[in-house]
Amino acid sequence: MHNAQGYANSILQANQNLSKQSPTLSLGQSQKLKKALQDDALGAIYSGITSIADATQAINNGFYSWATIKLYYSVFYFARSIIALETDTAILYSGTHPCSWQCKPGLSPIARKGTTHKVVLNMFTTLLPNHFLLSQQIDMKTPFDWMKDLREEINYRTPKFQEPDVPEHFKFIAKYSTRKTLSAYASDDQHLYTFDKDHAILAFPLSALKSTFDSLSNAKLEIDKDDVNYLISTFSDKHGPIPEIASLLRKRK
Repeated sequence: MHNAQGYANSILQANQNLSKQSPTLSLGQSQKLKKALQDDALGAIYSGITSIADATQAINNGFYSWATIKLYYSVFYFARSIIALETDTAILYSGTHPCSWQCKPGLSPIARKGTTHKVVLNMFTTLLPNHFLLSQQIDMKTPFDWMKDLREEINYRTPKFQEPDVPEHFKFIAKYSTRKTLSAYASDDQHLYTFDKDHAILAFPLSALKSTFDSLSNAKLEIDKDDVNYLISTFSDKHGPIPEIASLLRKRK
């Protein structure tokens, strides 16, 4: 269970015993919920980076369907982290119903509709409409929809995985290798690749990671040093670690 969910549960349960109205956060409760939410954000960032690393290993072995799913998940984790760090908003459940709860005194949870994934991506668009990650389309779709549609095509709309064929969105990466493309995307400060449909399946998650790191820095938080060293080791092939990825992760520890 997420830390914020666990703490929110304690507030909701205590309120249930006293009142049928939605609880409002006291100053102390808002501070504790925010701390729990920040811990969750750090965990989600770790999970997002691990998902990219897992995807690159899958690509190296020709498992493009799994890589597509993992890269979508990385974007979901980063979006959730950015919401938490930029808006102090926790995405939770009250019983079986999704809700959001901003960590400010006097505020109550707000009911939301849909799955956790739908709530996260919709709230990102609502709360952060001018965010860089929403600044351009990918192949005439919003970036989140483009990533989501690729994942749902694999999970729900095709009878089997596409392997050994290379899907269109991976053809450039498969041709030039994950090492070369990861190096280029990690060092792309001009975002030349982020929204290009030939590159975006890997370039957009890396841009989302960079944006998440900016949010982390603004919140004056850091990823644990041992976690950084481990994560760097997961981006390796027969030639060793990928220097550009190592540089990206070390700058943000």
